Amino acid sequence: CRHVTAVNEAEAALLRAAGLPGVAVLGTIRAPDPTPRPFAARAGLLFVASIHREDSPNLDSLRWYRDEILPALRRIMDEPPTLSFVGYTAPDLDLAEFRGIPGIELRGTVAELRPAYDEHRLFIAPTRFAAGTPYKVYETASFGLPCVATPLLCRQLGWTPGKDIATPATADAAAFAAEIASLYRDETRWTALRDSALRRLAAENGRGPFEATVRRILDAISA
Repeated sequence: CRHVTAVNEAEAALLRAAGLPGVAVLGTIRAPDPTPRPFAARAGLLFVASIHREDSPNLDSLRWYRDEILPALRRIMDEPPTLSFVGYTAPDLDLAEFRGIPGIELRGTVAELRPAYDEHRLFIAPTRFAAGTPYKVYETASFGLPCVATPLLCRQLGWTPGKDIATPATADAAAFAAEIASLYRDETRWTALRDSALRRLAAENGRGPFEATVRRILDAISA
């Protein structure tokens, strides 16, 4: 290979360490398109993801939320917000284990995602296993919905914890729940996080920066 692209600097470093001389980072295009509803008119948590297999990291995320994060959230908040799960589930998978649980709502596949992002107050990404970069976080940032994510996803994005994304200092359920409760109640912090993520997205994931990176890669290869 004359050149290899990776989606983030962490994985590019692994490729360079393996001895590949031509490695660059080419990220993802996602333009800001924030939804208009104000903080006070929003309610609930949102998790958008696809579940294709039993060993899906997204299914693990849902189970971790149900088994550990939600109980921890109930200890912090008298009435924890309801989590809405939106997304595709493979026909041979059954999510019956989540039905009937207070605080979790399964919406399944929807025709249009924007209304869900406009309705909810927070997006959560309780992902414990992943590679690459989490497109779901770029998407939620583009819609202007602040995100609480695991330290793993924050490292993959290269975003600043507490500024661009809400991330607990430790990767445990209690810390994740505390981060949800704090951000859910604080309009000032919510607005600051929303605005910072939108600015970062515009600076790093717009079509202009993406096309400029492609040109640099092609120029280097053809030089």
